[in-house]
Amino acid sequence: MERCHLYLPLVDSTGQLYPYAQVSLLDTLTGQPVSVPVYSDPVGGSPLDLPVLCAPAVVNLWTDLPMRVTVLVTFAQNSTLTLPNVDIPAPPDGLAQTEVPIKVTAPGGVTGSSILASGNAGTATWQAANAFASHQHSGDAPDSVVLGSLDPTDYAPRQVWIGNGAGAGVTDQGIGSVAVGHATAAHGEGGTAIGSAAAAQALGLAVGAGAQAGPSSTVLGASSLSGAASQVLIGRQLSATAPEAIVIGSGVTATSGLSLGPGLRSDLQSNLLLGSAPVPDTGDWPGPFLHLLNNTVVPWYLNAPSDVMLGGAGANLSVWGAPGAFRAVIFTEGATGAVASLVQALDGLGLIYSVDNSTFTDDFTDLSKVTNVSSNLVIESGATPTFDNRPNHLKRQYTDTPSSFTYTRPSALKDFALVMYVHGSSTVEGQLALTLNGTTPFPLSFTNPVATANAWSRVWVFGRRSLPAGTTQLTFTLQGNPEIFSPAIAKVWLR
Repeated sequence: MERCHLYLPLVDSTGQLYPYAQVSLLDTLTGQPVSVPVYSDPVGGSPLDLPVLCAPAVVNLWTDLPMRVTVLVTFAQNSTLTLPNVDIPAPPDGLAQTEVPIKVTAPGGVTGSSILASGNAGTATWQAANAFASHQHSGDAPDSVVLGSLDPTDYAPRQVWIGNGAGAGVTDQGIGSVAVGHATAAHGEGGTAIGSAAAAQALGLAVGAGAQAGPSSTVLGASSLSGAASQVLIGRQLSATAPEAIVIGSGVTATSGLSLGPGLRSDLQSNLLLGSAPVPDTGDWPGPFLHLLNNTVVPWYLNAPSDVMLGGAGANLSVWGAPGAFRAVIFTEGATGAVASLVQALDGLGLIYSVDNSTFTDDFTDLSKVTNVSSNLVIESGATPTFDNRPNHLKRQYTDTPSSFTYTRPSALKDFALVMYVHGSSTVEGQLALTLNGTTPFPLSFTNPVATANAWSRVWVFGRRSLPAGTTQLTFTLQGNPEIFSPAIAKVWLR
């Protein structure tokens, strides 16, 4: 006669199996050890003496009669666990064997909970599940399904292993994990791995051949590797190292932030990269930046959450927000009429500063655009990190004396912007002055210095208000710094 089976893994609150436990089966009425024989095997063998030492802590016992018992468990340091009213159910009513493929069916369909369990090579066992849904063969946990493994060793409940080698060798199993595919592995509670050689950590999802997901991470794509917690990777051969990174594309490696698109740069901290076009030159924009679709670039100040971000397919629109209340927008080429109208409307309200293709710019490739310049001012060339890799800048070279350069335009100007670099000074006010039409001083607004390299910092300079009507000439004067090479002017916009 087939014996009745009690199978009960003992796991902690994290789903990890206890290394060992001492187990007694008690009569539910008297609280004393049961009087019926208890065995360690489904057939044969001698009755066991209670309590029984289980190492690892999996209760795997048989009795001759079905019964309801109280399971008393003693762990390390004499901590105990009492499980009342545990049923040891009767064996299934029938058991069939076949040497040819068999289809199991019934007039009204197969009712109840059932399990098809793999056995030795070429065999399988079909068994009606008992209250714990335990498998008939050794090694399978309650409510678990294992298909294709010749030696199942799933001790955590509610797991699914399907495929040759699925789950093999996993020592940190967890409740509810899923491994589907050849040599897949699900580690920890709730991990799901689907695809040949895929692997997932606790609460992670890995889909695709060779995909690997970290804890609470989602990886969709072959050979994509999640190296930290709470990441999202979509595409093939992606990788990320920073927690909570998001990567979408093909062949992208990200160290932080969000990276989208094949081959896009992800080497700058906190940059956001979206699209597939090459990243344009960002030398004119204070980073970090957002590259959004085709040629759209949006430099993004993280301390100015109300920055405007605009752009669309085919547009080349750059936007930044200077710290504080002022917002600047450089509007270049190729944007749609709707975007242009919006920029003009915002500019009319004084909320942004827009620059179109007619805007006068000076990159100091030479001095041909200035109408007057002091002999103490020269152009220095050579792109270095000190000046954000800008190729040229204007600086003083001989004496610590005020030195000026002037722009004269054929029509009235309403505004300007320039970027300058200062050395070793946190106070920038007073190092640059502006005179209008040769006689009228005009107040300037400076952004906070942002360090570049070698003790230099970048500062953006604007007017505190719009230029007065009739302004056609601007004279900028470098002064007030005993270091004659500072400040240096790298680019000027006149509108």
